[in-house]
Amino acid sequence: SSEVHSQILQNVSDRVHKAFQNFFRRVKDKSCKERGFPRFKSRVNSITFPQSGFKILSDKRLRLSKIGNIPIILHRVPKGKIKTLTIKVNKANQWFAVFSCEMPDSKAIHFSKEAIGIDVGLENFATLSNGEVIENPRFLVKAEKKIKHLQRLVSRKVKGNNNRRKARFRLARQHLKVSNIRMDWLHKLSKSMTLKYGTICGENLNIKGMVHNHHLAKHINDASWGI
Repeated sequence: SSEVHSQILQNVSDRVHKAFQNFFRRVKDKSCKERGFPRFKSRVNSITFPQSGFKILSDKRLRLSKIGNIPIILHRVPKGKIKTLTIKVNKANQWFAVFSCEMPDSKAIHFSKEAIGIDVGLENFATLSNGEVIENPRFLVKAEKKIKHLQRLVSRKVKGNNNRRKARFRLARQHLKVSNIRMDWLHKLSKSMTLKYGTICGENLNIKGMVHNHHLAKHINDASWGI
């Protein structure tokens, strides 16, 4: 424990405390259906410096207490007062330093008073109340061929081998690329709509139920064709 900054240990203890607090809250709540016991991961994927123990030296160096100076690529200069720092790694073995900053309150100004309604669908991504249809981009379908190729490469490698580990990281990076493209498209779409409309209304939908009914109807249709 002496090799780890004290506030990191305090943060881990706080995470465990909150996990058990949420567990007991779910047990007391009779309307809650999922009351599972906290599941703790065998591998820690992130550590957090809640208050101190870190310092940005330059756009290429970050100092971490008990660890030392590490090279970074500072994509954006943090604005406001830096409160916490989280070091995390994803499934593609990519490392990130995430800063949480305190900013003064700001009020958004909408230049348009036009209102619009959104109907989320399965075949199309969404249909607007003015008749405009937003097509589903299907990024995963477009990348399916390459993902299948990478999956075959992983399955051909010997388990526990370093080559399998590298192949698994390449597959994870491809999935991450699809996820990033999807999130970029969603952010650009939401930004354009908030600039164009002052009020946006949507339905409170049960997406899981819609998908289940869609698959169920498809299976019934396929069975009827079989008859």
